[in-house]
Amino acid sequence: MRQSIQFRYSIAKWYYSVIVRQQGNGGVFLPIWYQFPEDDRAYRREDQFLIGSELMFVSNPDDDDEVEVYNPTHGQICLLSSGRCYSKTLLSLANPLPDALLAFILPGAAIQFQPFSSSILNTYSLSSTFHLYAHLSPLSSTSFHASG
Repeated sequence: MRQSIQFRYSIAKWYYSVIVRQQGNGGVFLPIWYQFPEDDRAYRREDQFLIGSELMFVSNPDDDDEVEVYNPTHGQICLLSSGRCYSKTLLSLANPLPDALLAFILPGAAIQFQPFSSSILNTYSLSSTFHLYAHLSPLSSTSFHASG
């Protein structure tokens, strides 16, 4: 639970930027089929959702030891907690944290994370320093692009 709260505060400013970017046009938490409407398998995934077009979350409502993850991008998705990237369409991951969501950064995304400290009491306590996590998509063997 503590790690979930720390994660929430670490993405607070980025999350607010997603809200501003939406400008009242749709939700911030979206089912994966919203971003991938042509993908029939995305409609069957009730345990996965997106925040913006950058982060995909997978829940584990039954607290299983393994979590099945569907990759609708057909490219690489990277697990934020480890930085490890996966390119399989369907993968099974050991869930190290019961009651936690697995968070993946999607191709072409860049997200700002606030360094978290125990002295943060609310969003006004957040500093202006941040870490940038990016998952660049290869255009060729020598060039990359980011979007989102």
